[in-house]
Amino acid sequence: VPVTAAAHRRAALPTVALLGGGVVVVDLLRFGAGLEVLGFLNSALVWVFVHQLGYLWHDRMVGSWPRRWALATAGLIGLIVVAALPVYPRSMVATTDDELSHMYPTTAGIATLAVFQLGVVMLLEPALSAWARRRRVWKAVVAVNAVIMTVFLWHMAALVLAFALLQSAGLPIYAEPTAAWWAQRPIWLLVPGILLVPLVAVFARAEIRSPVTSP
Repeated sequence: VPVTAAAHRRAALPTVALLGGGVVVVDLLRFGAGLEVLGFLNSALVWVFVHQLGYLWHDRMVGSWPRRWALATAGLIGLIVVAALPVYPRSMVATTDDELSHMYPTTAGIATLAVFQLGVVMLLEPALSAWARRRRVWKAVVAVNAVIMTVFLWHMAALVLAFALLQSAGLPIYAEPTAAWWAQRPIWLLVPGILLVPLVAVFARAEIRSPVTSP
């Protein structure tokens, strides 16, 4: 953090541009020249790039509407390019059928996804901020964030349990995003969400436990 914060203070946009260019160059060498080991370098560069985007957001350097639209548009174009290139998998998360994964070694696909997500969040920020100012909404936000690490650590366990239950119930599992695949999405959100509730109830106490203070 001291190094990245100093880089942001001295040259915020050039630092982000340099990191983004480095991510692209590493992927070009990895897939173009067959230097597969370089992929692990991007596992660091991509996440540092995403971290630097957080500084831009915090300092409101992408707060103007043209910059918000530029981020979302650039990220969307990047995702379209990544999806069109045969060297990259279509899915942004790891799947058992793909030989390659965007997540590890991390690829430029994750960097473009981060740019797109930041742009979309910035575009939605005024509406979301107004919505979050409602008392009930804000209380829900605070309550969820109090156990957010527990949710992160156990959400995959809930998904695996849901997969086992739905498969044992005879629900067809579609591998391609067909109309039937999309029609199942509510089920794949609802069932893991229900299974996650007791897991959070059991394990969240370790996260919300009051810290021990020195006398």
